[in-house]
Amino acid sequence: MSLWKIRREFERLGGQLLEPYRQIRDLVLRIRYRFLHDSLVQNFKGQAPWSERVCILLIYQPRSIPESVLNTCKHLMQQGYACVLVSNGPLSQEDISRLLPQVSHLIVRPNFGYDFGGYQEGVLWLRQQNRKVLHLLLLNDSVWFPVFANSNFLQQMEASKADVVGALSAERGISQRHQRRLFYASFMLMFSEKVWLSQKFQTFWTAYRQTSSKARTIRKGERQLSAMFIHDDQFTHHAMVDTNTFQQLPEGQGPDQWRAFSQELSLMDAAFGKQRDTLLLKGSGTQSNVWRDWYQRLCDSQNMFACAQGALVVRQIVPFIKKSKDAHNLMSLQQSLSSFEDMPVFDEAVLGELRQIVKPT
Repeated sequence: MSLWKIRREFERLGGQLLEPYRQIRDLVLRIRYRFLHDSLVQNFKGQAPWSERVCILLIYQPRSIPESVLNTCKHLMQQGYACVLVSNGPLSQEDISRLLPQVSHLIVRPNFGYDFGGYQEGVLWLRQQNRKVLHLLLLNDSVWFPVFANSNFLQQMEASKADVVGALSAERGISQRHQRRLFYASFMLMFSEKVWLSQKFQTFWTAYRQTSSKARTIRKGERQLSAMFIHDDQFTHHAMVDTNTFQQLPEGQGPDQWRAFSQELSLMDAAFGKQRDTLLLKGSGTQSNVWRDWYQRLCDSQNMFACAQGALVVRQIVPFIKKSKDAHNLMSLQQSLSSFEDMPVFDEAVLGELRQIVKPT
C-alpha cells in the first residue's frame, strides 16, 4: 500500500476516535455562537451595485487578501452578480477597505463551520433582506476563479436553465459508484429562483448545524445540499463537468496525440503510471485503441478531475483550479505550471500565487 494511503487511513481512524469529543465541542460552540452572534459577526455595506443574481463568496484568508480574491469579486461584478462576501476569520482594516468597492455586502465572522458555516451566515442574512433572487451562486476560495480573463463560465451555467447547476459532478467511475449518491462539489453551486423559494432549501439552511469536523461538514453539508434536489424529480440539475466530459476529452486523437495527452494527466496511482510509461516506450506504433482502453480503465477507477485538471484548464473547458496542497493536487500543479504559463489569457495574479505554492521562495 502507498505511503499516502497508509497516512490517510491513520488520519481517518484518528478522526473516528475524536468524534465524540468533537460533537460535544461543536454543541458548545454552536450555543456560544447563537447567543453571542451580534457581537461575533460584523456587517459592512459594500459599494458594488445590487442585482437579482447573487453570489455568496466564502473566503478564509488568515493573512491578507490576495489579489486573486479581489479579481474574483471584480469578475462577479462584471458578470452582473451582487457579491455577498463572507470571511471566516478577522480582516484588517486595510483589507476591508480594499474589498468594499468590489462587493455589495461584507460579513466578517469567526472561523467556525468551514465553508458551510459561512454559506449559512450569508444565506440567512440574504433571507432577512427579502431581496428577489433569480440565481444564487455559492462559491468559495478553495479554488482560483476565474483563472483566465475571458471566462464566460457563469453565463454557461445560467444557460443550462437547470434548477441546480454544479461546476463539477462528484460522480465516480463505474468501479466506485457504489460508494455514494451523486452530488455536486460545493465550491461552486448555482441555484435557480425555484430552489431559492422552495421550503426544502429554506429548511436546509435554518436547520443546518455548523460543525468543526471537516468530515461531518462534507457529509451533512456538501453531499446533502445538492443531492436532495438532484434526487427529487421536481427539480432539474446539470453538471458542467461530469464523467462524459472526461470520456470526450481525448476524442478524435491519433497515437501521437494520445502520447502528448497522456502526459498532461496527473497520475498518483503507480499502476496506471507504469502502464502509461510502458505505452510511451513502445513509441508511435502503439495503436489508438490501446490508448483508449488504458484511458477508459483510468476513467472507471480514478478521481478524474484530480487527474485531468490541467488538461481541462489548458483547453479552457474550466476556469478554476483547486488550491489544495494535498500530494496529488500539488503534483498536478507542478506538472501543469509551464502549460499555464504558456497561456496568453491566464491570470497573472493567479500565476504568481501558483508559483509561490509550486516553487516557494
